[in-house]
Amino acid sequence: MKKVTANLLIILISLTTFSCIIKSSSYQPCTVPKTNLEVLTFRGWKVDKVNNLVDGQKKLIFDRGSSLITAKNNYSNVRIRFSINGMMSLVNPNNEFETGNWRFANNETQIESKKSDQKDYLSVTVDKLDITRLIFTQKENNSTQQYEFIPE
Repeated sequence: MKKVTANLLIILISLTTFSCIIKSSSYQPCTVPKTNLEVLTFRGWKVDKVNNLVDGQKKLIFDRGSSLITAKNNYSNVRIRFSINGMMSLVNPNNEFETGNWRFANNETQIESKKSDQKDYLSVTVDKLDITRLIFTQKENNSTQQYEFIPE
């Protein structure tokens, strides 16, 4: 039993070590993001799912792993990267690159952002933020959409 436990421990250590190697084959210390700021800015995010929310019910309009993708609701290209200095960059559904600013608001329960060509910040409610998923809800006019992002 001790040998099995030791082997399992060696495998876990090896996986942790290899997960810290970046694409350029150079090594960097393995840091696990802990704060919301660290989690949000640790890497880029890509859209996984988009739901319309109507009367508390979700209506799936995009799913990266599904055949629901149509020309009208293709979010496959959408990417966003938040920088620790308050800058952001994104690729919109039309595959166009945009930049802007972002900040946390209301005890990090909201993200406010504005693209470079916008005057005012837009606010979204953070439903979930951890190293595997970013989910936020955006209300615009009479519509509410929930965006689910996964790390790139």
